[in-house]
Amino acid sequence: MLFAALSANANADSDPVKTGVAIQSAEGVTDATWTTELLKFQTKQMSELSTKVGKQTFIDHGRSPASWKPMTSYESSFYIVGGKKYGIIKAHVRLASPTTNFTISTNAIRIMAIQGNDLVSVSCWRMSDRPISVTDSPCKDAIMENLGVSLAM
Repeated sequence: MLFAALSANANADSDPVKTGVAIQSAEGVTDATWTTELLKFQTKQMSELSTKVGKQTFIDHGRSPASWKPMTSYESSFYIVGGKKYGIIKAHVRLASPTTNFTISTNAIRIMAIQGNDLVSVSCWRMSDRPISVTDSPCKDAIMENLGVSLAM
């Protein structure tokens, strides 16, 4: 899940990488049947959820819903390690008002793999514009612990 937070010129100490893990049924999907179209659908779901959560955070902090016009970008791809398929979604949501120094900004990455009958998702997010590394952050540890792989992207 992608969360949003309010920040004003956050520095490196105030935007730690947070992680979460979700395990759900793969509903019969296997590495062989996990297609680019399905990954795009998963990306769309992540986009809709993060936009909804961001908008609610925006409103909860006294902002007008009519002013909610975030810039969002999402990209997804498969990454193969040792013959195993990993779905990766990168997300960035940002809403900035230069006149009030008000910013909502979140970067996130979700790494997913099918393990047996389950789809295991490791999500990493940071409440800032700073990107998230999967090679040297708490995200790396969560990926290794839950998916048993080290990704060098």
